[in-house]
Amino acid sequence: MDKPHLRKLQMYEAVLVYLETKNAIWSASTTFKTEVEALKTGITNIKEKDRINKKSNDATKGKEQKRDAMIKATSKICDAGVAYADSIDDAELRGKFDFSPKELGEGNVEIVIARCRQIGNDAIPFTSGLTDWGMPTDYLAVQSATVEAFELASPKGKDIVTTGKSTNKEMNSEFKVIDTHLKRRLDKLVNGYEDAAPDFVTEYYDKRYIGGRKKKVVPPTPPTPPIV
Repeated sequence: MDKPHLRKLQMYEAVLVYLETKNAIWSASTTFKTEVEALKTGITNIKEKDRINKKSNDATKGKEQKRDAMIKATSKICDAGVAYADSIDDAELRGKFDFSPKELGEGNVEIVIARCRQIGNDAIPFTSGLTDWGMPTDYLAVQSATVEAFELASPKGKDIVTTGKSTNKEMNSEFKVIDTHLKRRLDKLVNGYEDAAPDFVTEYYDKRYIGGRKKKVVPPTPPTPPIV
């Protein structure tokens, strides 16, 4: 949740806490009760959607980390493969490994996974030669594991991210609903207590300010001129 939304949510919660603290003033009004419950429900909905968004962001980061690990591992095989193929003057073999990290990552998820997996498979018959040219021992198993990890993360991660994007739109709509609810309903209900409970109204609007009531700046008192 970004800072403006967070500050607004904090304002909603401050309003709700204040109203519940002062429920003796308005509890006789069924309408007031209904509107306070609506505010409480709106706050709960926003928090739940924010939780889903955080899960979506975590899934995105995790997926990106697994993709980076796969590209890095495959690139190491490619470097050794190109060097080895060049040392035996095998242009066809060199073509199987001649990919930069950028080229390894081109295309959609399925294409990238298939490319990295194929490179790992192509390297198997030449393990000894690639090891001579800098590929760590048993590295093909490491690279294969990174491919599997990214493949497993991709479908599930995609679903979570898609859900997160949809939920983010819903959360923004929920903020608009609560803003309208406060302005058109609760504010009007509170205004009805201006004569019976003026302090209640004043404090309510204090909570309605994001960050609290703005303090007035009092100019310094000018110095008294000396008596001559």
